[in-house]
Amino acid sequence: MEVLCKNCSAKLNIPEDKIPKGQKVRVSCPRCHEKVIIDGTPLEPETAPLLEKSREDQVPLLNPDHDDSEENVILDSSKDGKNLALVMSNNEYETNVLKTSVEELDYRFVPAETPRKAISMMRFNTFDLVIMPDTFNDIPLERNPVLDFLNHLPMSVRRHMIFVLFGESLKSNDRMMGFTMSANVVVNSQDLGKITDILMPAISDHQMLYRIFSNTLEELGKI
Repeated sequence: MEVLCKNCSAKLNIPEDKIPKGQKVRVSCPRCHEKVIIDGTPLEPETAPLLEKSREDQVPLLNPDHDDSEENVILDSSKDGKNLALVMSNNEYETNVLKTSVEELDYRFVPAETPRKAISMMRFNTFDLVIMPDTFNDIPLERNPVLDFLNHLPMSVRRHMIFVLFGESLKSNDRMMGFTMSANVVVNSQDLGKITDILMPAISDHQMLYRIFSNTLEELGKI
């Protein structure tokens, strides 16, 4: 869906499947940061466009006790043409190492400081690479809302994404461990300094697998 920010006239492309059905949600325009509204409720005939400037007296938030608009950011995909990498970390060292790595791999670095921010970012943007520690924000993996969100993504979205999990108890490149944790790649924290070398073949393999998958669907006439 293409919508227009009425404040700065920026055109925003938002996948239909990322618009909450039956709800209205506030987001920030990537260009002017004006609070705007995406309306996922059914439209009546001749109603206003879906995206409008927010008005406090008219539009309920997804959570009435929390203003989501600063977290619901639609990234400007035309900014540099690079694929997006969502990166979560627990300290400055991890952030710096991961930022250097994803930029070396030619991704656009997008940090998320909290699980709520990470989920909000994924709701309105498509990330090709997602990196997270297994104890993000001191939350055990089995109760981590980010992992739960990823596990409930439609397969058509999830198969495009490479999910990387790192932690002290993980064994780098252990595929069985990654499978049990719903991760494409697992990395031991001690190996973060080598994560670029670990991710390069994983990304190449993933792209090749998806290319074969897409070609197969095309031959079957399903795309």
